[in-house]
Amino acid sequence: MTEVNGAGILVLLVYLPILLLAITSKYFRNKFCKNHSVKLNHKAVEILIGILYFSMIIIALYFSFSTKDFLMIFGSIIYLTSLFIVYLGYYSYFKHKELITKFPFNFSRNPTYFYGYLSVIGVAIMIESILLILIVVFQMILVHQTILIEEKYMQKKYGKRYSKYKKRVGRYI
Repeated sequence: MTEVNGAGILVLLVYLPILLLAITSKYFRNKFCKNHSVKLNHKAVEILIGILYFSMIIIALYFSFSTKDFLMIFGSIIYLTSLFIVYLGYYSYFKHKELITKFPFNFSRNPTYFYGYLSVIGVAIMIESILLILIVVFQMILVHQTILIEEKYMQKKYGKRYSKYKKRVGRYI
């Protein structure tokens, strides 16, 4: 580890849409809260998830970018491709008021989660950080619990239509 660098900014860009929307959009806050658990027993998990988001940014700030061209190119491709899918996922999520089954939700029921994590793994490759990858994996395990709760909400809201969608499209990929 060396001085502070720009890798933390790359991680921040993955989560920037949700942060901006949470601050600026009442519609987002209402829709987001309806889809997320407000159960007391899940609040601790969501707080830990938030702490891990923050820690990923901080950790990425203190690692230098790799000097190995292959790792920089490979990590950049993963990062940029995944980031594009994340942003499309957020755009689709707020453009539609019904169940979204078009790109990128036609190949992942959770593209903003899954590809957000994949983006951070791209950064981890660029900075050669096993620690960042481990945090992403731990956070994915925690977020999986949130996804299960969201799926119950979606099943209740959309019924058979959501059941058909679940059969066609994987939870992550």
